[in-house]
Amino acid sequence: MVVDLERHTVLDLLPDRDAGSVAAWLRAHPGIEVIARDRADVFAEGARAGAPQAQHVLDRFHLLRNLSVALRAIVAHHHGVIRAVGRARVDHDVDAAQAATEAARAPTAIEVRKRATHARRRARHAEEPDFGAR
Repeated sequence: MVVDLERHTVLDLLPDRDAGSVAAWLRAHPGIEVIARDRADVFAEGARAGAPQAQHVLDRFHLLRNLSVALRAIVAHHHGVIRAVGRARVDHDVDAAQAATEAARAPTAIEVRKRATHARRRARHAEEPDFGAR
């Protein structure tokens, strides 16, 4: 399909996806200065042969499509890291919210005993050697 992007009108529908058809159409319509096209080799070859003076550019649709494909590939490649950072951020926010809530009120006697018990247990575990690690 040949489209005038400035006027937003369809100019012609080529019979096939052949470089010869593209070149013939361009030769029959001289004076074309800019050709917006996708990256298909057939269109590049036809445009070079039919309008060698024209500048080739990537149209907005294909530019955004190619950008989207590249961005998806990058995100997919780094998915594990992105997910870990997101989880760490959520954990940090939850911890900060809990700390703020706990700081806003005095701990109950049960909470004080639990914290002391947990602190002693953590200290004991920190002193014990890790027999699983070598």
